[in-house]
Amino acid sequence: MPRINHFQSLSPDVELRLTASMSQIDFRYSDMDMAVFYGDGNWPDLHYHLLRNVHLVPVCSPKLLEGKPPIKSAKDLLQHTLIHISKRDTEWQSLLEQNGGNEIENTRGMTFSSTSLALGAAMEGLGITLADRGLAERELEYGQLICPLDISLDTQKSFYLVYQKGRPLTESMQAFRDWILDEMQTEQRSLQQL
Repeated sequence: MPRINHFQSLSPDVELRLTASMSQIDFRYSDMDMAVFYGDGNWPDLHYHLLRNVHLVPVCSPKLLEGKPPIKSAKDLLQHTLIHISKRDTEWQSLLEQNGGNEIENTRGMTFSSTSLALGAAMEGLGITLADRGLAERELEYGQLICPLDISLDTQKSFYLVYQKGRPLTESMQAFRDWILDEMQTEQRSLQQL
């Protein structure tokens, strides 16, 4: 969202209508022109462009850790409420398995329907969630969230810009496609320099 201003300054005549949805759009029955999908890129009826791979990191509010022992290993995460995202309920277990943690069966947890709700809960100090560092970039930059441990989970999934195959792109669609691909390339170069 913070980057939309940049697009509007470059293409002031393009009207954007942004919609969030937990389900994939069927472009045959929708008035949507393009979408950003999370997945493995296996959509035979769609043309897609890789935006970036998704690596999840644990994030929480700094106030969650005040007065508590520091988190030094994946096992220490289990002393806190783990915030899950429905339809992605194996991510915590995968992260823990990759980093020497235990089963999470007896761990307190909360489940939310979207990443934005899970991030909101984490910012309120309700627990620790897994988030793509790029999606939580602003909250991390402003100190609303921290990464209590330097570990990550490669989800083997990515964000893609998608649109219906065979559909001619309008000038507005081309402008948005070119802009978002350029933004993602710029982000990748910045991350590689760190």
